Parts: sequence; C-alpha cells; structure tokens
Amino acid sequence: MQAFNKIIIIGDSFCASRDKIGDWPVKLTDLLHCELWGYGHSGTAWWASKKALLNEPAHNKSTTIRIIVHTETARLPNEFGHPINTGLLFSDLTNDTLYKNHPKTVETAIEFYKSDLFSLDFYVWAQQAWIKELDEDTEYYATIHIPAFDAVDLTCVKNGIFVIPSKDHRSLRALDALELEKDFTHMRDTRRNHFSNFNNVKLANALASIILKLQPGDTGERNFDNLHEWEFHHKKF
Repeated sequence: MQAFNKIIIIGDSFCASRDKIGDWPVKLTDLLHCELWGYGHSGTAWWASKKALLNEPAHNKSTTIRIIVHTETARLPNEFGHPINTGLLFSDLTNDTLYKNHPKTVETAIEFYKSDLFSLDFYVWAQQAWIKELDEDTEYYATIHIPAFDAVDLTCVKNGIFVIPSKDHRSLRALDALELEKDFTHMRDTRRNHFSNFNNVKLANALASIILKLQPGDTGERNFDNLHEWEFHHKKF
C-alpha cells in the first residue's frame, strides 16, 4: 500500500495552472493517486508561498508530500499578493494589469529596484532563511524542492531532496527557455505553467518517477530521467 496520499504543491506561476488534467500538478497527483493541495501564485515573491503553506488545513504530515517550487529571489514580499518582480523594469506598463490597477505601487517598486536601497544580498539571505526553515520540518513523508529560476540556491537543503532537470539545465525556467525558442518567442505566453500541454505531462511523469523511487529520509539532488522525451527546439538530450 502506498505510504502517502496527499501532495501539497506551493510556488509561483510554474505551478499555478492546476484545473485541467493536463496541468502537471493535476497529472502528477493523478499518476500517484493522491489528493492535490496548495496554490501557485503568479509573479509573487516566496513570501506568498510561505503564507499559503501556513494557511493550509491540517494534514497528517507523515502521509503528505510537500513540493515547493522556489521563485526568483529578487521578487518583493508584500501583504497583498502583488506580483512585484524585476520584470517590471522591462515591461510595457501600458499593458501591465498591476500597473493599471495600482500605478503608484508599480512606480514605487521600480524606483526602489533602481535605488541604492535595494540589496539583492538581503533577498538572497531571506529566501535562504525560509528554505532552511522548511528544511527543519522533518515530519512530512517527503519534501521536494524545485528551483523555478537558476539563481535559487538549494544546496542548503539537508533533510529533503532538490530536483534539478539536468546538470546543464538547472531550473524550470531553463527548460521554459528551450521551449520558448520553438513556438512562443513573439507572442504572449499563454502556456499553462509556462510549458506546452505535452511538456506539462512530461514534467508530471518526471516527478512521478522520482517520487516513486523515494525512501523515507532520502536527501540530495535528483534529475529528470525523461528529458529526451520532451519537445524542445533543436535540442537533444
């Protein structure tokens, strides 16, 4: 009998789409015959993930797997779930929803990013502190860390595993970039979880393969075993 029955998936837009069978969080829990819990918060800082996790209903941790998709380090925490990130520096604000609804907030954020008050080292330290906090909770059946962006450092993880797509592609964003070259370079990104429907399923398959091999207390790095099956632009694995 399977030793776990729930999976909590928390993170950013790489796990936000989860209402269709082809979305990787739904497909993953379908493959593993588990309940799906948690939320993905597009564009927001890791602070939104932390708060979402704290607001989760009580679970039997010993039968629950926790998956954290770690977002860009420099995103600014706030209490309103505003997606304040470095992308604002390069966006066409006339088409930015946050700017339309909260122009002063966006203008202040841009000024802050450009000022001497913004210290990337502080935000790296803060995110690392949260990762270490997660690492201290060893009651879950397993905790799986996935970097959405290359700059996320998961080497401090000691009591769970961290999943890196491959030695040469260190984050979900790196795979997203390979896919962007294929079909989406000049159009608005409407892909679910930043992947095609095909690659959403392949991501679910990769994680299911890793999870099914887990033993209690496993630690260290894991890699996808199916990247040769993904659809990328002129890329062979």
